[in-house]
Amino acid sequence: DISGRTPLHWAIAKGSAQKSQRLINRSNIKLALQDVHGQTPLHYAVNTQTPIKIIIEDLVKKNSAPFINITDNNGKTAFKIAQDRH
Repeated sequence: DISGRTPLHWAIAKGSAQKSQRLINRSNIKLALQDVHGQTPLHYAVNTQTPIKIIIEDLVKKNSAPFINITDNNGKTAFKIAQDRH
């Protein structure tokens, strides 16, 4: 969309674990795409009202360290956001 959100961003934001998993398992999915705020689907997964543990695990398993270390426009990684929430 115009905010740079992909279908995966939206599925995670809506809390749809099943749809998110289907998207993550696609061979051509680009998991590191950032929205206009610099957030990846992993940022969304840790920042939802109820973090979706299985989606977080799937995203981390499917990607390498550079993906995990992507910062948003506020300089925060997804793990920093998760840490700040607890």
